[in-house]
Amino acid sequence: MSKARAEIDRRYFFGDTLIKTGEALGVFLLCLIGLTGLRFEAVPEAARVPYGLVLVLAAVAAFALAFAGRRMRRSASSLDRNG
Repeated sequence: MSKARAEIDRRYFFGDTLIKTGEALGVFLLCLIGLTGLRFEAVPEAARVPYGLVLVLAAVAAFALAFAGRRMRRSASSLDRNG
């Protein structure tokens, strides 16, 4: 296998992995919201900031992972077409 082909395969693999990880984190976030709800009244006062922080960080991480994976897949597709 040529070095270029190995690089294309690596980008496809890690791109898929990042996309699936981002989607799984998004599903986790939806389950967390579904179980606890977005009502902050239901969350004890001492836990409101950490709860909101977990929601925001999970959403940002899910988006960032899926976006990075899609960029890796796109670059692999571009390399595959050109070479």
